[in-house]
Amino acid sequence: MTATPPSAARRSAVERPIPQAPPVMRATRSVNRGMRSPFSVFIQHVLDRFDPTIVDMDPRILRSRRNLADAILRLSADRPADQITAAEVAAESGVNRSTFYQHARNPADLLAAVLRTELDDLRERHLSRLPQDATSDEVTAAIGTVTLGVFEHIDKHADVYRHGLGPDSAGASLHAMLGTHFQESVLWLLDRHNVELPEHDGTGMPAAVASRYIAYGTVGAIEAWLTDEDRTVEGFLTDFSLLVPPWWPASAATV
Repeated sequence: MTATPPSAARRSAVERPIPQAPPVMRATRSVNRGMRSPFSVFIQHVLDRFDPTIVDMDPRILRSRRNLADAILRLSADRPADQITAAEVAAESGVNRSTFYQHARNPADLLAAVLRTELDDLRERHLSRLPQDATSDEVTAAIGTVTLGVFEHIDKHADVYRHGLGPDSAGASLHAMLGTHFQESVLWLLDRHNVELPEHDGTGMPAAVASRYIAYGTVGAIEAWLTDEDRTVEGFLTDFSLLVPPWWPASAATV
């Protein structure tokens, strides 16, 4: 049996289309009952995601991905991504339509993948290196650092997120992308016991309930925050630390 040449394997790996954001994870058991970690899903997404910063790929593919990422961010700052055509993105990025479709199904998928890459990179840098036996101070510091990065990312792309989280976002809504990312992070921290859920009547709080409450409550808070013209990241961090439940690490917002 003939083995696939390494060069061919590399080409296949780098030329695959941009994956869609993974669906919301449906955890049905509490962490205390041995919930399977979602981190393997996260790692696979990191390996396969659209990443315009990868350097060990064909320079032409890398250039196309960077140009597409820049183009969709510029265009979606003006209007929701479902009002943008593939032809517009292609023209803005200097590629043809066939090249666009090699990377994404539509502009909304492209936008979600570009934003998700930035968010996943923050999580990978600050949470994936957190040891399972980390102290409470280390956990709080890691969550606080990645939270600051996430809110700075959102503030940097404020116009994009205003369109993607607003009432007119429709098919280009970024609610699911953000909520899924946050929920995966919370579930991972819970599963590794970096964060512990409270118990009542000898039963652990369901991880699915707790993680979704944190994740989508955060998305709602961000949506409201973006409507404030005088907003600051520091002010939002302070406000948000007062909103999170007592079992979440002190002085840290969600990830």
